[in-house]
Parts: sequence; C-alpha cells; structure tokens
Amino acid sequence: MRLISGLLAIVLTGLLASSAWSQDQDDTQPRTILVYDVSNSMWGQIDGVSKVEIAREVIGDIVADWDPAAELGLVAYGHRREGDCTDIETVIPVGPVDAAAFSATVNALVPRGRTPLTDAVRAAAQDLQYTDRPSTVILVSDGIESCEADPCALAAELEATGLGFTAHVIGFDVSRIADQRELSCLAENTGGLYLTAENAEELTAAFRTVAAPPPPMLLIEAAESEAGPALTDPEIAWTLVDLGTERTLVDGQRSAVVEIDLDGGRYFARAELGALAGSAEFSYAGDDDVVERVVLQPRLSLDGPEFVAALDAFEVHWTGPDNPGDFIALARTGTAATAFDAYARTSAGSPATLTAPAIPGEDYELRYVAAAASTVLAAAPIRVIAPEATLDAPDTVYVGRQVTVAWTGPGAEGDYISLAPLDSQDSTPGTYAYTREGSPLQILAPDIPGAYQLRYYSAEIAAVIQRRPIEVLPLPAALEAPPAVPAGSSVDVTWTGPDNQNDFIALVPAGADERENGNYSYTRDGSPLAVR
Repeated sequence: MRLISGLLAIVLTGLLASSAWSQDQDDTQPRTILVYDVSNSMWGQIDGVSKVEIAREVIGDIVADWDPAAELGLVAYGHRREGDCTDIETVIPVGPVDAAAFSATVNALVPRGRTPLTDAVRAAAQDLQYTDRPSTVILVSDGIESCEADPCALAAELEATGLGFTAHVIGFDVSRIADQRELSCLAENTGGLYLTAENAEELTAAFRTVAAPPPPMLLIEAAESEAGPALTDPEIAWTLVDLGTERTLVDGQRSAVVEIDLDGGRYFARAELGALAGSAEFSYAGDDDVVERVVLQPRLSLDGPEFVAALDAFEVHWTGPDNPGDFIALARTGTAATAFDAYARTSAGSPATLTAPAIPGEDYELRYVAAAASTVLAAAPIRVIAPEATLDAPDTVYVGRQVTVAWTGPGAEGDYISLAPLDSQDSTPGTYAYTREGSPLQILAPDIPGAYQLRYYSAEIAAVIQRRPIEVLPLPAALEAPPAVPAGSSVDVTWTGPDNQNDFIALVPAGADERENGNYSYTRDGSPLAVR
C-alpha cells in the first residue's frame, strides 16, 4: 500500500473501539458509517473491471466479516441525479448489520452524479454525533472533491470541534500527485492514516487496516481539582516521563490533553498553564483505555535569599506538589537534577533549611526537584559569597608592640588573623593568632615599620574573607642629659620611649657599633636614670 487520494469515496466514520473516558455506556459500542461514492467516475476500469464492481465486491467481503456487535450504516452520494452536489443520502441508518441486505443495497446503487465528498463526510460525522463521542472516518476515493468544497478545511474543523475525531484516507487508483495532496490533508489534519490501493486485493487490505480496533490508549487530562471539569485549553504544556527507562516521551507538547499508546509501566506526567502547574505519578497496565488526571495548582515557588555567605545556614520558603521524595536543593547552575551541594526533603515542610557550600563565587541556583522523575520543576538563582567577618583594631601600632584585634567571623577550626605586609600574598601569614583563642586577640607587630594589613583567613575555603589596613610605626624615644660630665662620675639621663622589657640606656663612645653596650641602666628603673 502507498499514500494516495481519489474519487471512490467510501468513508467509514465511527467509534471503532470502546472508550474508557466515555460518559455513556452505549457510547462504548463500535458504530460506523460507510460513505459510498457512487459518482460517474466509478465506471472507470482497472484491468477490464469497473471500479464500481470492484467496490461492490470489496464492500460485500467487508460486511460479511463485520462484527455483529458493531453497528454499521451507509451514506451514498452521486447515485440519483447528474450534476447535483446535494445528492447525498443516508441509505442505511446505523444499526445491527444484515450483511446480505447491506450488500444488496450497495449493489443496487448506480453511478450517475458528481463527487460532494466533503459534505458527505460532514453528514456522516453529524450522524455519529462526532462532537459528543469519539469518531473515526475512513475515506476511500479515486478522485477529488468536485463541488467546490474544501476537504482540508473540513478536516481542521472536525478535529477542532470533535471529541477524538480521526479521518483515515484510502486512495483508489489515484495517479496525480496534486489529487493525492488534496485528499491526504483529511488524514494529516486529524491524525489518521493515508494509504493507497490499486486493485481489489489492496483495497480490501487497506479497509481492514483502517477498520481494525485501535490499540488501548492512555489519555492524560488536566483540571483544577480532582472532581472538577477537565481543562480544554490547547496551550497546556505537557511533560511525560517513563520512570522505568527514565526516557522523556513528551517534552513541552502544547495540547488540551495527551493521548498516547504506551506499554504497561510507571509514568510521571506534568502539566503547566500560565500561573498553574501540577504533576502526577501513576501506573498504567497498557491493556485498556485509561484516563489519568493532573490537578493544577498555583505554580511552584521558591523564595530564598539573593545571596548567602559560604557555610551559612539559610531558609527557603516553597510551594509545590510535595510528592514522596521531592526535595529543595542548592546546586551549581547547569548540573543534572541529581547533582547538588545541599538539600532538604519537602516532607519536612516549608521553609526548608539549607547550608551554603564552602566555595563562594560560582553560579548556584535553588531548585524544587521532583524525585519520581528526577526533574527540576522550578529554579531560582542564588549567589554564594565569602563568609562574613569583621576586624576592629587601631589604625597604627608601634614596631614590636602587641596590637589588640576584636573580630567576628566563622571561627572555624584553623581560622586565624594575621598581620602581614600590605603588598604580600594572602598566603604570607606574617605574625598571626588563631581565632580559637577568642576575641579580642593579641598579635605582635613586626620590627620593621611600614604599611601592613590585618587579614581574617578562613581555613574552610582557604581564602582571606576580611582585611583592613594598619600602619606599623617606628618607636618614639628621646634622651636629655648634660653635654659634659667628669670622667668616672654618674650622669642623670631623662628619657622617653616604649620601655619594652629589657630596654636600656647606654653610654658608649660616639660612633661605636650599636651592638656595643658600654655602661648602661635598664629603663625599668624609671626616668631619670643614673649612668656611670
């Protein structure tokens, strides 16, 4: 069989299998209308046999094998008047099939008129109440519409207004590509099959293909409550994941419902519409038509800080489905849903408490993760910054003196505060004291005056997280004594200076090396000092 189009318009319209989402028990019974093209072109021949004779034989074989429980009707056109586009008649109403009588009626129809196949399909769909119950059309044609109607527009209309409407098309002895294209849209616009047939055997095979009961289908609908009406908005965005294989079957499809043929298994479905969103996890046996419902609620939300200090605990307020295993996570942007630096189960309630990672500066985001499908349902950016710390100390200190530093910060094991040259690397500790000794700390100033820096070094992130300048000054000192004294006498020296432990005042020959002590007295004895 090949894709085709044509003029023998035999249209089967109806419900070919029971539907689990039917509202009326009678709607589950198969009902079909055969629309039979009896236009003048049916006198054309294939291998010396007219197409009307081939059609009569094929229809006879089809109805002879028809399921007695499946009701069947017959609509014919072009069989009564020449040139009349209204020559459309319901010859046999839908009901139980009498195969012999049905065949006799078909055999009595004589080709005469034109091909109003578009209006004939419309009439058949209306007979079967296509807006209230699933309907299938099977069109077999050897030519195109001849009554200035548009079958493509009709297909779009029936698809939009019908309940699960489908049209199949079988082209019988159609050679022109343009004719095939005109009729193929009936199938393409409604999700049906498009087949070709060039003789009785292929026509019979095509009939049996499109008339076979459809496979069991899973229909997923959305609603704002469990008991409320299903939403019909075609802008609902759908996601469907096979939880067994973790394969995404539907990704962002926009439609009122999802209708799909699936094997049995566990599945995860999510629907989003404007400010509403919802998800559901369910099992599907795959052996019957089933409806699953996704209840939409106000869209997921994540309300956390815009930035957080490394290693700090913080809260995230959230709304969402709270399905088993769902969690709130902090993760690096762009990583998989299963990769995260911190998380809290939604079962613990809102707000969730997380602890920021140790490494600041990277791109992070907060996530609501659906555990069943390992899917990120919502995300919000967050910036991780260095831990906060403060340093309070004098602006200056004299060389060799202790400087008092009050601090706040993480105080983690290994943290320390250093006093190092301003232009040195952060890895240069200089003089330092560990924060475990408490606040304030005493840090010894270096012996060389100059520009220095106090630094809080965080061992967790191996980085300086706070710094402040401090200047190390030369020690102030002054000496006052008489310009001359007798040799061997004692001279009184008045002095000022730092008075560090073991500082002393010495009397040495002018120009002597600084390491030469001469006669001296310790400053701890006060001022003035007596030096011999």
